[in-house]
Amino acid sequence: MQALNLDQGRTNNCLQFLLVFYIMIAIKYISGHLVTICYFLLTFLWVYAVVSKLAAYDRNHEGILNQAISPSLEIMLEWVVSLVELLAAALLLFSKTRLKGIVLSLFLLISFTIYIALVKLYYFYHIPCPCGGLISKLSWEGHFVFNMVFILLAGTVLIMKITENPKTES
Repeated sequence: MQALNLDQGRTNNCLQFLLVFYIMIAIKYISGHLVTICYFLLTFLWVYAVVSKLAAYDRNHEGILNQAISPSLEIMLEWVVSLVELLAAALLLFSKTRLKGIVLSLFLLISFTIYIALVKLYYFYHIPCPCGGLISKLSWEGHFVFNMVFILLAGTVLIMKITENPKTES
């Protein structure tokens, strides 16, 4: 009876080892794809943002003109934001520039999230939202959560890219 208990203990230990081993392999496999998925999602986000602004140019233009900034900066802001979003998307397309694309994406997302926080803290006299497409349908809380999810994804990829073996390039 005691020999049977020892065999079951060894079997359980072996099964636990195999389970941990397979989980480690799965994490390694998923983490490799996580980076690619994040690149795709961020690229899609920036291209979608620019295309939706262009598709609803009048609405976007009106939203920019309602910003709580100097009127001389409004038109420049309208084009600079779109060009920087396109630059981020372009940088994410090529392996040699992806790290810069992730950093630029984080900068944009954090900037937009700070803007949302200022809106929620009633910093602005009025609350304009020049977002386009489906994103414009979100509440301010929805915007915040949306941005935080993308910040976490981009931050995770940045950490993974910085800490990975320099010979590995995806």
